[in-house]
Amino acid sequence: MLKELYAKFHDRGLVIVSISIDDEREKFESVATKAALPWAQVFEGRGTKGEFVKLFNARAIPVSFLIDAEGRIAARIVAAAQLSDQISKLMPAQAPASPSAEEEKREQAIKLPEILEALAISIGSQVADIGAGGGFFTSRLAKKVAPAGRVFAVDIDDKYAIPKLKELVEKQSLTNVSVILSQPADPKLPMGSLDAALFVNAYHEVEPYREMLSHIMQSLKPGGRMVVVDNMPQKTRSRPRSDQTKNHVLAPEVAEPELIAAGFEIVARRDDFVDRPDEEDAKWMIVCRRPIK
Repeated sequence: MLKELYAKFHDRGLVIVSISIDDEREKFESVATKAALPWAQVFEGRGTKGEFVKLFNARAIPVSFLIDAEGRIAARIVAAAQLSDQISKLMPAQAPASPSAEEEKREQAIKLPEILEALAISIGSQVADIGAGGGFFTSRLAKKVAPAGRVFAVDIDDKYAIPKLKELVEKQSLTNVSVILSQPADPKLPMGSLDAALFVNAYHEVEPYREMLSHIMQSLKPGGRMVVVDNMPQKTRSRPRSDQTKNHVLAPEVAEPELIAAGFEIVARRDDFVDRPDEEDAKWMIVCRRPIK
């Protein structure tokens, strides 16, 4: 039955971890090999005295604990027949809608897979979409981290962006998205909890950027990444920052020292990240991170 539930809900973010109370490794490995389960299996080797047994006070075997997206125990289930109903209650009503042809074209143009790879996020990650706008990246980040993770969709525009984001969350049943109305210098993100943060075509708009970067640094876990993608200036590239941002562009050689001054370590910089001369579309990408120590 568990295999059927896993197949049904895995794409929506269901993660299963099996904890063995065997105290003989050979017996555990034999059973695990025979079962060929597609999820993680943990062996402590301490029988009923193991830490997981103590942590969950597991007195009946087998027993299942459902953990929600916030990390809380949502249900304790002994009878397998109850498991499907409880999982259905926690999972979104339906999987996110498939992107339209126009959206797929935009994904390709902005190199979405490469941005997701640069963020280094996976199921269960917590990530901020800063300057989320209408939620193009928010919905895709939500799918990437699954219900076990969380996306903080941040924007300062309470007239257009925030209502659109809330509408998106409701329409797509994005239970793992929190919409946040930010302040000019403060994204209102939880401290020390993010695995990654994303700026796409938004960093050049931030003022005061020093204070904003300081808050983002504090919101990231040690080693947490920030990915910045922004518009490359053409004729104004040698001009002061203020002249560039008025045209909604910013040179990477201006942004990189700002990130370093804020304490970030530069992981990678690509000045030609997006280069589509026919559409006059050129964007750079900088990947940086909060230092591990």
